[in-house]
Amino acid sequence: MVSTLKENRMGYTQRQFDRAKAARQLQHITGLPTETLKHVLRQNIIKNCPVTAEDVNIAERIFGPDMGALKGKSTRKTPAAVRDDVVEIPPEIKEQHADLTFCMDLMFVNGMPFLTGIDRSIRYQHSVPMKNKEAKELYRSTDRVSRRYNHGGFLIKDIHCDQEFQPIMDEVKDELNVEMNYTTTGEHVPEAEWNNRTIKERVRTTYHNLPYKAIPRVMLRKLVEVETERLNWFPAKGGVSPYFSPHVIMSGRAIDYNKHCQIPFGAYVQANEDNQPKNTNAPRTLDCIYLSPTKNKQGGHDLMDLQTGQPITRPIAKVLPVTPLVIKAVEAMAKRDGIKTLKITGRNGKPIPPVDWIAGVDYEEDDDDDDDDDDDDEDADIDADFDDYDDDYDYDEEVDDEDQYDRVDQAEIDELLADPVENRDDNEANPNDVADNQPEPDDDEDDEPEMPPLRRSTRPTWRPEKYQVHQVEQKKSVKFADEELEKLEQCHNLIADSSDDRKHTYTERSAMVAARVITEINGKATVQGATFAQQYILQKGLKKFGNRGSEAATKELDQLHKQNCFTPVDVSKMTPSEKRKAMEALMFLTEKRDGSIKGRMVYNGKPTREWLSREDSTSPTVSLESIMLTAVVDAKEGRDVMTADVPNAFIQTAMPEPKEGEERVMMKITGVLVDLLVQMAPEIYGPYVVFENGRKVLYVQVLQALYGMLVAALLWYNQFRGDLETIGFEFNPYDPCVANRIVKEKQQTVRFHVDDLKSSHVDSKVNDEFGKWLNEKYGGYGEVKIVRGKVHQYLGMTFDYSKPGKVMIDMIDYIADMIDECSVKLSKSDTALTPAAEDLFAEGSGKKLDKELAEEFHTIVAKGLFACRRARPDIHLTIAALCTRVRQPNTDDWKKLIRLLKFCNGTRKDKLTLSADDLHVIKWYVDASFAVHPDFKSHTGGVMTYGQGAVQSLSKKQKLNTKSSTESELVGADDSSTLILWTKLFLEAQGIHIDKNILYQDNKSTILLETNGKRSSSKRTRALNIRYFFLTDQVEKGNLVVEYCPTAAMWGDYMSKPLQGKLFKKFRDLIMGN
Repeated sequence: MVSTLKENRMGYTQRQFDRAKAARQLQHITGLPTETLKHVLRQNIIKNCPVTAEDVNIAERIFGPDMGALKGKSTRKTPAAVRDDVVEIPPEIKEQHADLTFCMDLMFVNGMPFLTGIDRSIRYQHSVPMKNKEAKELYRSTDRVSRRYNHGGFLIKDIHCDQEFQPIMDEVKDELNVEMNYTTTGEHVPEAEWNNRTIKERVRTTYHNLPYKAIPRVMLRKLVEVETERLNWFPAKGGVSPYFSPHVIMSGRAIDYNKHCQIPFGAYVQANEDNQPKNTNAPRTLDCIYLSPTKNKQGGHDLMDLQTGQPITRPIAKVLPVTPLVIKAVEAMAKRDGIKTLKITGRNGKPIPPVDWIAGVDYEEDDDDDDDDDDDDEDADIDADFDDYDDDYDYDEEVDDEDQYDRVDQAEIDELLADPVENRDDNEANPNDVADNQPEPDDDEDDEPEMPPLRRSTRPTWRPEKYQVHQVEQKKSVKFADEELEKLEQCHNLIADSSDDRKHTYTERSAMVAARVITEINGKATVQGATFAQQYILQKGLKKFGNRGSEAATKELDQLHKQNCFTPVDVSKMTPSEKRKAMEALMFLTEKRDGSIKGRMVYNGKPTREWLSREDSTSPTVSLESIMLTAVVDAKEGRDVMTADVPNAFIQTAMPEPKEGEERVMMKITGVLVDLLVQMAPEIYGPYVVFENGRKVLYVQVLQALYGMLVAALLWYNQFRGDLETIGFEFNPYDPCVANRIVKEKQQTVRFHVDDLKSSHVDSKVNDEFGKWLNEKYGGYGEVKIVRGKVHQYLGMTFDYSKPGKVMIDMIDYIADMIDECSVKLSKSDTALTPAAEDLFAEGSGKKLDKELAEEFHTIVAKGLFACRRARPDIHLTIAALCTRVRQPNTDDWKKLIRLLKFCNGTRKDKLTLSADDLHVIKWYVDASFAVHPDFKSHTGGVMTYGQGAVQSLSKKQKLNTKSSTESELVGADDSSTLILWTKLFLEAQGIHIDKNILYQDNKSTILLETNGKRSSSKRTRALNIRYFFLTDQVEKGNLVVEYCPTAAMWGDYMSKPLQGKLFKKFRDLIMGN
């Protein structure tokens, strides 16, 4: 991201900003370097000085390095020695792919031609700037591409292209010895067109991240080259190697962060200038815009001189924040070049379609409109803004929005309210005109004329005014002035299908997260009756559901309106930054299992990741360990259990009031949604509707958290936590989603995952009262769904408290679905006695799975990982071993997975039964299998129990190699130590004093090391890292007791090695609580 002075200023108060200016002024007066000045201030050398070292730091962060110092003190440094770090490419890559087929095309960026192309093997992408489209220039660019491959050790044998390259066919054949194959009329070169689309999207992305409304030709030309080159930095999908990128294969050099990733395109920099003669007062630096790193070995920078507008190269460049004067200078250069916006077209002058389209396929009209309109909208946005460009504009003052937005006048509002639905044009997506079962458009629509590109609205502009709106009883809809606007209204609420055929590789952690999300969504679908696979964006939903879809959307908007979730704002009073950060409102329609239609308005929060950090938007959720531990406590104490789901939790959460200097959270409502809101409350929303680039827009300030906002879950958490604290709950410091209070001298415990919560107390009346409180507090948006009794569905698991003192947990349906979704269909008789054979850890010698089967392997292992940490700890070891194979599974791994599924098939109805003999005594069984993995690393297994069943389990490959079983057991104990100590701390914070926290192990040498530390080290163990004696300190502090357990009674054996026969059955029964 290119940082601007205005953006750097954000987040600081006016007082801090004033002190930063004072600090920079003091630096100018004293002439001291930044670090020296801070030292002087810390030593209080300047008497009565109000400036502090922190003020200097803030000045540095806001204003960047002192420009005067750069221009006056920069000197030429001795060039660093050139180091040529060559990456060794496997020779078979160049041997097998020495002869290449190249696919090329032309692309135009604001009229500037580029020869673009990609080869079919290495997948190296090219964009070569051209002076014109003449045959001589076409040949020169083709020769340049050919030479680039020759330098990399490759040779182009064939070129596939369009007929436009026919004039150079003979010359290419004679001079380059390359055959050229031309397409006939109507045919395409798919690779070349895909390459153009990819380059276009990368260029557009970077362009719209720049702080400039337009950039000159020098920057545009370099932008295309830079973004094309960056596409080659990483391994190409479908290329010759999953490890080496096209850049590395062609150049033999890896990407260096210090050379290639330090300064973004478009940044404002000061470049060292080597003045001759050297003893003059001329500035030692030049004002420049950064273009790209140079391609030489020693490194350097390609820049654009802001004085001349010409490209230059310098060895040193220092980044500064972009100031309004810099923006003005760049935009003035663009204006001189006649550039107002970014326009990328193909050789025929038409916009290039999205990258996920397939060349040669005729898409439905809706899809066509969707992308084309989107392109034109973006161009029109920039066009509209730049039309108001003024060389004398004062960038320190606010933008006057009257020149950028056209107000909707009273006549249009009256027309909106007065035009009957029957008078609508048939092409308009009116939900009242669409039958519920209307089919999708057929191929006949392809014969319709292509929609012309959108242009900026020619409506006159005037000062913003407030209009009086006449009330009418009948709800009406808008009548469009022309077909162009009508089609825009039909498509602008559509979003492109982002699905693709990319395959994903799971790490153990990512697989667990993915499976958890999938399961919780499916759990919601079962409980709430929603079918998430049948979710439609508004217009497509209206076509499918007709009147029912329109009613659902209106109902959702009416609910948001009545709950005061947002309020309209005058666009002329918004800051430029608020406009830029105003996110689009999307409406989804979902068909529930009961056939009803649900509308959900969503704030498109994905782009806000640009300015919201993970820390500012991540909400806590209850940990799995807390759920399992408190479930055992509930069973032991005979508590009454209640689960609840708060409806529309997010929109019940108020957005925090913006503090001084902070911006409001804005949302941009467009299209049909604007119509619905104006119909609903014309006096409230009508005066604020504006025309923006030919479409109706309504800007609103978000007052309540909406679905889709990154901060929505965190805001809900903060509110719900605060509400619980007001009625006496105190939160467990070791889990921010577990709270307790004392009612009738007994503890009530609440744990919650976003809006799904679980409450327990020995007295059922306490839960009754708590349920009433929930409905009084949050039932205004729909009744809180409360479940009472002995059986509860919670976070993908079924908790059954029917047996006194015990809780039975199962995932029967989940296991059944996991089995049924496998491509290998199992009958009832397809079972296995154990989940894995003795060769579980062996790598095997089978062939690698194809992409489709490997993806299925990933998916099933991820789902198994979700289950094994909950209701099926008996498959934990097998899943842990298969997780180490998800990157490159082979046929032997597939056989192991099928065996696991056969075991699950025979035990699909098994349940985990947990109970506690004594809540004050925790028992841990931890073991390790020495050097069992192919890389000779050991495997840790552990189980925590209260007496019956495994409350927690762990099974993981150790991260380092050990030299003996004693060492591996010590490392295994260290792997478990965090969970062991957290469990004790969590339970004690719950009010359960732990008398004994016992760690059982079956290796006496390990026990001595854990008890006595280094004092018990032998020659073989004295070199162990001291961190593995952490448990010694815990033993001395009384937080842990280490005791010997014979191997025949070691539960941890089950989690560290694939047991068979009677031993397997014995430990499985113990772990499952049978």
